[in-house]
Amino acid sequence: MGAARVRQPALNLAIYDKTRTERLAEARRALDSHAELGGETVISIGIFGPAREEHTGNAEVNVYIDVLGQLGEHVAPAGITLSIECLNRYGTHLTNTLAQGTRIAKRVGLHTVKIMADFFHMNLEEADIVASPGDADNYGAHVHLADSNRFVPGCGHLDCRPGLMCLHESSDDGVLARECCLAQHWRLLGYQEGDPLTELRSAAASSAITRKCGWERMG
Repeated sequence: MGAARVRQPALNLAIYDKTRTERLAEARRALDSHAELGGETVISIGIFGPAREEHTGNAEVNVYIDVLGQLGEHVAPAGITLSIECLNRYGTHLTNTLAQGTRIAKRVGLHTVKIMADFFHMNLEEADIVASPGDADNYGAHVHLADSNRFVPGCGHLDCRPGLMCLHESSDDGVLARECCLAQHWRLLGYQEGDPLTELRSAAASSAITRKCGWERMG
């Protein structure tokens, strides 16, 4: 089993309030369930949505680092890696770039806490998609691959190959997963209207791109 998410908006692990203890307990239960299923990676998003007046960015980062430290120690016996996902600005205000995610992971200081890269979000937030994977500094553990429109690579305007090669060179190990619609006559994320066989051939064709870049483990 590959990756799962501890990312329900109700969890918002970067927020410190009266429900924090309950939310941490829920996160631990989710991690334990993932371990029982043989999972390797859990994707973490510290907080969803825009900044709130009652919370400051530095305070949220500090809370998130503390929580990741607790959860990172919790999953260590199971060999699970927590991967901080850097979303675009419309998904979160906390971690938008790989550099921001890496700074948090470094401050946590555990081998179980790393970051993940998503080319769809990188297209919106990174000044240089080719150079930005170098910011992962061996903290990259997971990659989501999609073109600029959330379709299979080759259906948008992104050339993912240089960035993939840089990610592969800058990370010790990791898993690559396609988080995308299969072709242009799908609507965003799940509204299937095309021929499944045609779509699967399109997905298979994209595998050649990733393997040429050194990624043999495919999610």
